[in-house]
Amino acid sequence: TSLRVSWHPPPVKSQNGVLAGYRVRYEVVGPSEGHDDEAPDEATVPATEEQVDLQRLEKWTQYHVTVSALTVIGPGPESEPLLCRTDEDGT
Repeated sequence: TSLRVSWHPPPVKSQNGVLAGYRVRYEVVGPSEGHDDEAPDEATVPATEEQVDLQRLEKWTQYHVTVSALTVIGPGPESEPLLCRTDEDGT
C-alpha cells in the first residue's frame, strides 16, 4: 500500500529561481471506487530531499506519478507520468 518515488534535481541552468521543493502528484489509473473525477493527490517534499514514500495507497492498483520542482513563483513543468502498481496483499 505504498510506493517509493525518487528523482534527480533539475539542472541548475533550467531552474527558474531558487529551488524550494518538489511536488509529487499521483492518481489511480482507470476506474476505481470513490475516485471518479477526483483531482490527483499530491505530496510536497523539501528541496533537500530526492525521494518520498507515498503511503495508504490501494493494494494491487496502478497509479500515474509525476514530479515537478517548486520555486517561490510556483511549480515547474511536471515530469512524464510514470506508471506504477502497488503489490498484492501478502496474506
